[in-house]
Amino acid sequence: MQQLLDSYLNFLRITTKRNGRRYNERSTLAREANIRQLIRFINKPYVEQLNRADMLRYKEQLYSEGKANDTVGNKLLTVTTWLRHNQTVSITGLLLPADWPVKRKTKPQPFREAEIKAMMECATPAERLLLRLALGTGMRKGELSHAERSDIDQFSQCIRIKDKPKYGWETKTLAGIREIPLGDDLLHDLLALPLELLFPNTEGQPDDHIDRIFEAVGTRAGVQPPVDDKASWCHRWRDSFATQQVRARKLQLRDIARILGHEDLQTMDLYAEFVRMDSTEAREAANAVDVHGAGPRLVKRA
Repeated sequence: MQQLLDSYLNFLRITTKRNGRRYNERSTLAREANIRQLIRFINKPYVEQLNRADMLRYKEQLYSEGKANDTVGNKLLTVTTWLRHNQTVSITGLLLPADWPVKRKTKPQPFREAEIKAMMECATPAERLLLRLALGTGMRKGELSHAERSDIDQFSQCIRIKDKPKYGWETKTLAGIREIPLGDDLLHDLLALPLELLFPNTEGQPDDHIDRIFEAVGTRAGVQPPVDDKASWCHRWRDSFATQQVRARKLQLRDIARILGHEDLQTMDLYAEFVRMDSTEAREAANAVDVHGAGPRLVKRA
């Protein structure tokens, strides 16, 4: 199997994807680790010995490790792509359509205004600046962890999202290379930081676990994650930014999509349609038609 794996990794390193980009080394190594995990788990010397029962056992093993549906699906896709790519033997029927995890249709999970306020109040100054940048730009986790002071342009008043070859990191897509306008106060506070990574780890490198900061602040503030949803804490700040921008109606959807780094407007429909049923706007809409009661009363909001 090692020969087949080496051949596949070499193929990835010289291949251009459909979006015009190459597989970066970090992505290639992640695929290699995924495939090696399968090889160790199945423990068979020859690739032609793999069968559907092996793949189903591997799938259950991933679930037993607490992996989410989308993660399990991505790992299965990686190993089946490798197996289909090999030129030695024909591999078919490893998984039936019904064997694949059901892909969960995601929906935005923005924070309530009261939750945002509570987190801002209990955060340290450094944490609060990170929360403000996440809320003010909708940047992805990897974009935040690789953001540098030199990415901020005080003249255009924007932060530039771009590839960082020195860290072996690339934006998610070509559309991810973009500029995002910054609010005046946020711009001022970011410009006061040293000329290095904005939020490095303890070793001065990009913080691959930056999401833990968001979770720690949320936990201290008593914010509860959505029921039956594993949306990352960082991505919920992105959802909050997108939802607020769509509902503010200051920019057109295509401009908000560009800020978020989306390649099309399909995802924007989710934000355009999404309204929390416990939001201030929903309460105002409910009260707008409830005009035949005894009289006005104070409504206590969270």
